Amino acid sequence: MTSPVSTIRPPVDLGDLDGPAGNAFAVLARCRLAACQAGWTPSQVTAFTTEASQGDYEHLLETVRRRFCVIDPETPRPLLHLDSLTALKVGLDAGEERS
Repeated sequence: MTSPVSTIRPPVDLGDLDGPAGNAFAVLARCRLAACQAGWTPSQVTAFTTEASQGDYEHLLETVRRRFCVIDPETPRPLLHLDSLTALKVGLDAGEERS
């Protein structure tokens, strides 16, 4: 049985939240697409959508920030999270060579 919430945090560009692309439906659509591209199962995508839709707009954005690697609009690449840095350090400490 798969987990209802994926541990994979795909990158998502939310764009300009002040413009028309910032409405809740557009944000959900971009997140659902990113989740599908990252290999989330349909049930994981549905669980995210249900969770994100159970509150106001701020709840939606909070849920997105928890489940996705939100791309900083000032930097055109996903931000590294502590988990990624820890995995890199553990791999290097275990004797893996840098490429």
